[in-house]
Order: sequence, then structure tokens, then C-alpha cells
Amino acid sequence: MLLRLIAVLFCVAILGVAGCGGAATTVDGKVTLDGSPLPNAVVTFHGAMEVGGYGGANAAGEYTLHSPDDKAGIKPGEYKVTVTATELKDTAALAESAVGRGKMEEAPKLLTPESYATAATTPLKVTVKEGKNTIPLDVKSK
Repeated sequence: MLLRLIAVLFCVAILGVAGCGGAATTVDGKVTLDGSPLPNAVVTFHGAMEVGGYGGANAAGEYTLHSPDDKAGIKPGEYKVTVTATELKDTAALAESAVGRGKMEEAPKLLTPESYATAATTPLKVTVKEGKNTIPLDVKSK
């Protein structure tokens, strides 16, 4: 019995050490449209079988990816990258508009080319390596 307890404690200690100390694989960068910062863009890294990570760009176009379970960082590997951005609506004006009175309004204007919106059509492909990754993304309008 004592030998079994020692074996279990040893396994737990080994697993605990193996899970600690490794550097997280993080991805950040700047997303631009024809070289100019693209504020409020949604950036998604698509792996072969699943979404690897996503993030939103700030007003300067800077983004940081999070995993689908909302933890910082993603798994190393090859990814297709989608980038979408739309015009932002003034919420005060929206409340006063037809939508505020229960009527439909047209969808916000897409600022990025449609080809960047799906993993099947995006031209952006990147490799994420272990550790810290800074990956600039430049979306081309033409």
C-alpha cells in the first residue's frame, strides 16, 4: 500500500513539473489594410481541423490572440488567417434610427475584401512557432 502511494505521488510530481516552466506560445502583431492600421478588425487563426485562436485589433490595429477557451496563446503550427472589419455604427444614432423603432437596417459595410473572410479563400498563411510570435498581417484591398 505504501509503495502504491509513493508511486502515485511520484507520478503527480512528475506531471506537475512537466506542466510547469514551459514558455507559452503567444501571438501578437499589427493588422493593416494597404499598410495603414486596421482598427477593430477580428483576426482568426484557422488550423487544419479547428480554430486555433482569435483576437480583436485595437484602434492602432494591434492584436493579441487567445485560444478558443479564452486563454492567452495558441498551439504551434500552420494556420490560415482570416481578417474582417466593418464600419462601426454610432450607437446613439442607431437608437434614434429605424432599428431603434424595430425596423431592419442594412448590415454594416465590410471594410476588408471578402476573400479575407473565410479560411477557404484567405491568402494569409502563417507558421506559429513555440514561444513568442509577432506576426504582422497586411490585408490588401486589391
